[in-house]
Amino acid sequence: MPPVRPYRRKTKRRTTYNERYNALSALDVQTRDLIQGLWTQSAIELKNAQSLLVLSFVTNNFQLMGSCLVLAMLVNYMNTLEQCQFFESLDAEFMTVTLEQQIPGPNPTNQNRTFALMNPRWCYSHTRFTLLQLWHLYNALDFPAIFVVSDQRHRVSSEEAFIATVVKLASGLTNVALRDLFGRFNDGLISRMTNHTINWLDEKCQPLLCDNSLARWVHLFPEFADAVAAKLNSPEYGNLVFRFFRIMGFLDCKIDETCTPGSGPVFDEP
Repeated sequence: MPPVRPYRRKTKRRTTYNERYNALSALDVQTRDLIQGLWTQSAIELKNAQSLLVLSFVTNNFQLMGSCLVLAMLVNYMNTLEQCQFFESLDAEFMTVTLEQQIPGPNPTNQNRTFALMNPRWCYSHTRFTLLQLWHLYNALDFPAIFVVSDQRHRVSSEEAFIATVVKLASGLTNVALRDLFGRFNDGLISRMTNHTINWLDEKCQPLLCDNSLARWVHLFPEFADAVAAKLNSPEYGNLVFRFFRIMGFLDCKIDETCTPGSGPVFDEP
């Protein structure tokens, strides 16, 4: 096994969770700038002291003993060199990360990835289904056990992919938020899971979604129209009375795109 070597912290801040131990806080950035500024100033003073020392040697014909000027320049050079070496070691101590100083991030908690791991209240608030309803829907769709969601053969359970997709459609949460909800390392896998699940559902339900799907409901159109008319006739909608009512439904996001996918408002209010 090759030896583990220490390395310098990056000048640029790194804020991802897996590299959080290598990040620089605002105070660290100020401290680093102060140390490196003093180090730079000491290096300039050291070069000047070196030039003065050489000049004193030349002007005194290299007669070191008995020359107060040469001794003074030599003492000044040694003090400046010691100061420069101090700031160099201080910078190395502050910016170098050793193996003992690394704090690896813990593995994400495996949460909400299966029906057994979900809390019923969490399930209803994030999916608009009860846990039992969601489980019945999953079984009715007859998913395969495993989904291969990328060309690199990333595998996930269809159960997790289905739950993540339903949560995303019902809540409109970002992939980053879903990553934290499901205990994943990166949001890219969440994106691949949900996209693969939606594509799979589109292929499976293509005759219902894209063909003459309304023909399946023609015999129920009168009941739909009666239900809409009854709601519009209620007091909160103004007690509207219709002699002939021929509205049996309304457009939703399957035809007109919306910024937040979902089946409608959580609360049915006028």
